[in-house]
Amino acid sequence: MAPDFPWYTEVADGNLDQGDILPGCPAGYLPLNWDPNSTDQEFEIDVLDLVVLTQACDLAHDKTEYVVCCPVFPHSHIDEEYAGRSKKYINGQKDKILQGTCPGYAMIAAHDGEPPRPISVVSFRHVFSIPKSFLQAVAESRHLRLLPPYREHISQGFARFFMRVGLPKPIPSFRA
Repeated sequence: MAPDFPWYTEVADGNLDQGDILPGCPAGYLPLNWDPNSTDQEFEIDVLDLVVLTQACDLAHDKTEYVVCCPVFPHSHIDEEYAGRSKKYINGQKDKILQGTCPGYAMIAAHDGEPPRPISVVSFRHVFSIPKSFLQAVAESRHLRLLPPYREHISQGFARFFMRVGLPKPIPSFRA
């Protein structure tokens, strides 16, 4: 039997680390309809659960003032995203995320302790850069921290998403 490797530890110490999942964190962005010629612009802010992706060594050694974060949401969000599709299709999409074959997403396990967390999906399609000092204040409240090797697994998924290269002329399939 394989040894138990817990996914999370529960923390509330204000020390920010890679893999911290910060619930209810404000994150701002320019709206899609932003008009560069207008002087009257709105900056939108969503309140999201965010996972810290900046390298642990950069955070620990004060090598950055801004921290890269991505949103985390319950896997049921996929049901809403594909509303109207069959349950089989939706579960197939979740399985693709689980297997790492759906670029832009990664799945993380549920947590039954405090704070509780359902099986969740990390979206690499929305990236936020947030001041480290702000996130350290948020990290003082109780939250979850992904443990190795799971935090590295999520970081690797993030890296794979951004390092993809679309070839103009692919090599033909051998199944043809």
